[in-house]
Amino acid sequence: MAAVGLYTIVIWPLTFWDLANLGLEALGPWIGLIITATFAGGTLGGLCYFSGLFSKRKLPARPVRAIR
Repeated sequence: MAAVGLYTIVIWPLTFWDLANLGLEALGPWIGLIITATFAGGTLGGLCYFSGLFSKRKLPARPVRAIR
């Protein structure tokens, strides 16, 4: 997000560089896959991060005490 912000706030207004001369037309058939993979990866990463999937520590099981 920082790179996109830097590009849209600083580079585009000052240079009018709009990526038109990079020859990205050759990637046309891959654009759908790239966008889908980016969205899916971000969704999966966010799910794992916010659910705490990788940061949960498993506590040792405590014995159950009988109530008398």
